[in-house]
Amino acid sequence: MPINPKVKLVENVLEKAKLEQAPTRQGYGEGLLAAGEANEKVVALCADLTESTQMHLFAKKFPQRFIEMGVAEQNLATVAAGLANYGKIPFISSYAMFSPGRNWEQIRTTICYNEVPVKIAGSHAGVSVGPDGATHQAVEDIALMRPIPNMAVINPCDANEAKKATMAAVGINGPVYLRFARERTPVFTTPDTPFEIGRAEIFWDSGGSPSLRHSTLRVSDSMSSGRLSLDATIIACGPLVHNAILAAAELEKEGIETEIIHVGNKIIRGCTACNQCIRNKNEQCVLPGDEVNEWIQKMKQADGIILSSPVHFAAMGGTMKSFLDRAFYVTGVNNSMLRHKVGAAVVAVRRSGGLPTFDQLNNFLCYAEMLMPTSNYWNVIHGARPGEAAQDTEGVQIMGVLGRNMAWLMKLVEHGKGTIAPPERTAKTYMNFIR
Repeated sequence: MPINPKVKLVENVLEKAKLEQAPTRQGYGEGLLAAGEANEKVVALCADLTESTQMHLFAKKFPQRFIEMGVAEQNLATVAAGLANYGKIPFISSYAMFSPGRNWEQIRTTICYNEVPVKIAGSHAGVSVGPDGATHQAVEDIALMRPIPNMAVINPCDANEAKKATMAAVGINGPVYLRFARERTPVFTTPDTPFEIGRAEIFWDSGGSPSLRHSTLRVSDSMSSGRLSLDATIIACGPLVHNAILAAAELEKEGIETEIIHVGNKIIRGCTACNQCIRNKNEQCVLPGDEVNEWIQKMKQADGIILSSPVHFAAMGGTMKSFLDRAFYVTGVNNSMLRHKVGAAVVAVRRSGGLPTFDQLNNFLCYAEMLMPTSNYWNVIHGARPGEAAQDTEGVQIMGVLGRNMAWLMKLVEHGKGTIAPPERTAKTYMNFIR
């Protein structure tokens, strides 16, 4: 099984029904308590949701360092900003629909504008809020937080990583947004699984190279065994990382070697349209401080790429948008690096917004002249709570058909190399609107 041994996942990671289940907010509560024990500057403020956000663990242990603000999310942010300005490290907790949903302007102006180290914990994010209903489903929170200057956004993949992310956030001298879910999801990392803010972890790599951060097998390496060594990269964040691992296992059955990149704990700046990548022509984005250029090279080496995102406010997640804007700009102006690679888009949604998100992802594939396999319907699967997507029998079938068609198309392309000449690349013609 090509799980990267360096990430030290649980042994039965593919047996979803047997895995321990825990909400990521539980990891937040445990991490906040540990952070408070390690650093007396850590204080906690809540907006009348102490137990729901798991902040009660900290409040019970450190009552003198805990403030119950009541249902006043704007005050929650501004008081925390004041405490941070005087040397404290405040954590503020509420449902993500209310913080950052209701107090976004206070977060922007009092916290981020002043670049004070307030840590914002948005619980019950996404669509998996169960009986709390649609009014509590924050699908916009990542998009709201991502464009604010000085803000780091972290979306842990399970409860263990949520604990590590909470503790690591203390060390960032600036604002941080931590995203947590209400419902239980598989716990597939371990206390020994590495975690570093700003660094991607490769959970699955079929190449098996000792240097998993730069590994890709060539076709010649494994043709003697009758196995086509074709590469696909799956990029995911949050609890969907486990679903991505399961998808990689299915691709492995088809002889497609895969690698999964988890970007949920990444700080990715959006494209600034500086056009340096056009002038430099070196396959690099000039923006520093993240791993976008490394991922661009992985996409260049891969024969197939799957772009996946949950729905955030009828659109893809903000971090994914930032990455794709920069990656496809760089690859496009450097001899169309992704041209004629196989690419597919997959979307997870509770109720609506799936097709706009699917269309967004497909636009990148079309722009790059990638070959797009189809399924027997649009590549959207529905579900809110853990396990519900598996009950979407049509959605499961759609994903299965897509996987088989993608594997077949990748094999056709590989066998056709050297036999059928591809069409010549056409120089791009740019035309603005004529007045």
